Amino acid sequence: MNFVRSLLRKLEGNGVKCILCGSRHAKCIISIDGVGICGECYNEIIKTQAQDYYVVPGLERLFAPFEYSGRLRNAILDMKFNSSSAYAAVLAQLVIDALPPYYLYSDYDMLVPVPLHPKRYSDRGFNQAELLARSMEAGLGIELADDVLFRTRETQHQMSLTRAMREINVGGAFYADRKSVEGKRVMLVDDIYTAGATLRACSEELRSKGAAAVSAIVIAENFAKQHAGEIRIKIPVIHKQS
Repeated sequence: MNFVRSLLRKLEGNGVKCILCGSRHAKCIISIDGVGICGECYNEIIKTQAQDYYVVPGLERLFAPFEYSGRLRNAILDMKFNSSSAYAAVLAQLVIDALPPYYLYSDYDMLVPVPLHPKRYSDRGFNQAELLARSMEAGLGIELADDVLFRTRETQHQMSLTRAMREINVGGAFYADRKSVEGKRVMLVDDIYTAGATLRACSEELRSKGAAAVSAIVIAENFAKQHAGEIRIKIPVIHKQS
């Protein structure tokens, strides 16, 4: 694997590869392990970030700073399905840069990645939500807890299902450890939010085991333009007193 990466690096040229435009640059705004986001792409995408959060069914707050489209969508798919796990740290840093003020998530007790079923994990070799959460832990100041929520039933890929079928697909597919989550404020981590069925199923299980509150952070959302009923909360700007 290292030989293949080295060969690809030589063929593509020197510099840091931008995961959004694919070009190599001597310097990138975000740069981690040979991949990153170049200045032009960073400035372009950061202008589109949501300056607020969403209130959606099953979650106290949903932080989804970007729209799931274009080059960002392609980068997320590469991370998820093309074994580009190195992209996770870059995308996690992009999310941290784009998140609203710290006080909105500083009171959460644990950062919990949405789990994969063991078979899916074995097939893919990693859990993208776990990689994102690990990369976000220090920047968010929330302790990672990757051993409190489990997927107990193998489910179909959500992308191929209707909204109604997604709810059925993941219903009852998760198990939370009561001793670990009871009374805790939990921040879930996943890659995207579309219909929200997976995050709702996780939240329902966590709250049934006594979690005090459940929110979520994702890289991007794909529902705001399609679905009504989700509420977007505008975050007030707090000016420091001189």
